[in-house]
Amino acid sequence: MPIQLPLNEEDADLPNVSSGFHNPFATFTDATHNVALSNPHTFSNRLKRKIGTLLRSPLRNIPIINYVILIVLSSLLIKLTFHYHRLYTFNSVVATCMTNIVLFGIADTLAQSIASYQKARKLSGTVGVGLSDIESHPSYPNQRKNPSTIADYSVNEFPAHSPSSSPYDLKGKFNKLGLDARSDFSRFNFRRFIGFTAWGFLMAFIQVLWYFFLNSSFLNLPFFFTILGRVLADQLIFSPINLYSFFAYSTLILEKGSKEDFNKKIQNVYFSTLVANFSLWFPVQFINFLIMPVKFQVPFSSTVGVLWNCFLSMKNAGSSTATEIK
Repeated sequence: MPIQLPLNEEDADLPNVSSGFHNPFATFTDATHNVALSNPHTFSNRLKRKIGTLLRSPLRNIPIINYVILIVLSSLLIKLTFHYHRLYTFNSVVATCMTNIVLFGIADTLAQSIASYQKARKLSGTVGVGLSDIESHPSYPNQRKNPSTIADYSVNEFPAHSPSSSPYDLKGKFNKLGLDARSDFSRFNFRRFIGFTAWGFLMAFIQVLWYFFLNSSFLNLPFFFTILGRVLADQLIFSPINLYSFFAYSTLILEKGSKEDFNKKIQNVYFSTLVANFSLWFPVQFINFLIMPVKFQVPFSSTVGVLWNCFLSMKNAGSSTATEIK
């Protein structure tokens, strides 16, 4: 058996690999490295790359509580779907209230999750300084030899990535948004969530009465014009009032804003949101009144309303942030 001579005094105390010592970690590392080199497209390597990409993506900045709430509300929605007919037969108002609470809760949670993802992407994309920029800094070679002397680099020293201020203290635009590296988009806004679900609960009573009125109206007209009359009444009477009331509720009650804040929000987002409302809800409500049984009309509109309410929640939050910056 060949004897391996130590290369220096430190190696003399180490176990000799050829004498039977086995290092499992080194073997695993070498094997993994060899497999990766021989076949970089294996399933495990692709999985590792996917996991690494996911861990580096802005999705990690969505709070875990968002995922938990979505899972809980989704499970409640599934159970409610199976028992809806019995619940509606017992009391239509109770069934509508429970459905709206769950669906409005899902909508706001999705809206907060999307906002967290977008803010994280904006933050990482705007204030990032690449490794190549730091390595090209004049003092980097000396600091590499002595890490204790690493300076606090300023973004102004890197013209290619030079926003108006340093990303490390996040002054300027991001401070106006109330953001720091982890805080604002790493928290779940329970006040907004509760307020939005409360709005859905209150709207359930109005929706039941409104749909009862619509289904008992326009009965003497031909079928097509009966449906068209109900859709026009819903969109031209109910929708503008409902949207105006929502912005008033969110601004004056949830955000504790002033009348001036409410007027600014109406000027900035009300009419554009109303146009978006017409483009979505005219065809949706036509289908709703055309083919849906009466007991499923409110749940159908509320289900489609998850996406709409998600948009509405983001629109309201975005307009509030813009008002604060100004």
